[in-house]
Amino acid sequence: MTRAPELLLRAAAERRRRRTPPRDLTVKPGEMLRMSGALGPLQASAVAATMTWTLAAAGPATTVNLSYAVGGFRDGGFPAVAPAVDGVLLEQLQRLKRFVETGKPAG
Repeated sequence: MTRAPELLLRAAAERRRRRTPPRDLTVKPGEMLRMSGALGPLQASAVAATMTWTLAAAGPATTVNLSYAVGGFRDGGFPAVAPAVDGVLLEQLQRLKRFVETGKPAG
């Protein structure tokens, strides 16, 4: 497996140390990290949100799957903010991939 599992566990440990959201719900090293917390523009809304990172061996590499489920109330609704949230999550996945492959998160 690549460095992705190690990087996700380090991020979880750092959040615990600083006591900042999102909150870790489940950690299965090398398999899954599940966190609870609203990100970015969702923090000001009455929402419950869960992010799950799953990891699976794919030959010499690791397949990473990210899902982010949000429910609740947001003034103006979710459709207006969903593309921005999706974009931020996609950017983070791309930065993680770049970091694992090159050691540098920025291109």
